[in-house]
Amino acid sequence: MYLKLKYLVIPVFVILLAGLLGCSPSSPEGGEEGSHNETSEHSDEQEEGSEHEGEDEHGDGGDEEESNLQIPIDGIHDGVRNGIRLTISFDPPTMSFMGIVENTTDSKICSVRVEVHLSNGTELGPTEPGDLEPGEQARVELYAGGEDFEMWSTHPETTACSQ
Repeated sequence: MYLKLKYLVIPVFVILLAGLLGCSPSSPEGGEEGSHNETSEHSDEQEEGSEHEGEDEHGDGGDEEESNLQIPIDGIHDGVRNGIRLTISFDPPTMSFMGIVENTTDSKICSVRVEVHLSNGTELGPTEPGDLEPGEQARVELYAGGEDFEMWSTHPETTACSQ
């Protein structure tokens, strides 16, 4: 009996290890830590900060950190940052990034705009700024015509509302 179990342990261990490595965010298929899995969908509910210091009245007061998460060309970004939910993806037929921004807070968010950074170094946007009332949504579109890229990142930005 002991001998039979000994021969089962190794295959079971290999199968478990392969399964864990396939799901690991730092696996070769997954790229860097925090990159997208096979579904190409991202949720950064905890991501905070603003690209430009002092512009953000929501969140932690305006870090200059941007998301370093690189999304595959066919991936989807779906996350909340500083009270703004951004869902966006690349649409090959129109050569544009298309999506929606939504105010998830109980107060007005002013001058909401979106940028997309392509892996080739090109920055698209920002979009035309617009205010969002609580629960309000707005469409986002950024044209990327002619740009050659494989990965991209994105983030919303805001400016403090005038009193």
